[in-house]
Amino acid sequence: MLRNFSLTVLYIVVCFSSQSQVQSKSDKQLSVAFDTLLSAVFKSNGPGATAIVSRKGQVIYKKAFGMAD
Repeated sequence: MLRNFSLTVLYIVVCFSSQSQVQSKSDKQLSVAFDTLLSAVFKSNGPGATAIVSRKGQVIYKKAFGMAD
């Protein structure tokens, strides 16, 4: 699970480090991409996580995954 989480974080960093990719996708497309990626790693009946993404000070994505405790 830790390996999957590390890969997820790496993927997110790579996506945001490339300015041309980030600017070409709308916020809606990014939200769908994050939902797909994080839903695959954090199942609804397993350990949870929260994610928040902002661009230029504006929150463009926030969601919690998995169980609360």
